Amino acid sequence: MFGLGKPVLYGIGAVLVFVWLTSGHAGGFLKRPEPCRFQVTADVLNVRGGPAVGEPQVGSLTGGEQVTGTATVVDGFRDLGGGRWVSDEFVTPAPGSSC
Repeated sequence: MFGLGKPVLYGIGAVLVFVWLTSGHAGGFLKRPEPCRFQVTADVLNVRGGPAVGEPQVGSLTGGEQVTGTATVVDGFRDLGGGRWVSDEFVTPAPGSSC
């Protein structure tokens, strides 16, 4: 077929399958999971630049506010992504969140 050997055809086939699986057309087989949603339970919650009290404060959240984050917790701090961390003690999964 077109003068191509079997290894080349297998390679082309593998690339096409990979593209199909990662494009979302495979029913979400390799889709990234939806981010977790959390609700702040403290009156004011400091957002830090790393997973420790000694890290610089890079923002704050207010009680009842909802925020997206990840399932990652390091030394009691929840990773919100983008270099933002909060004390996991003061966030709870939001209603309907799968985390």
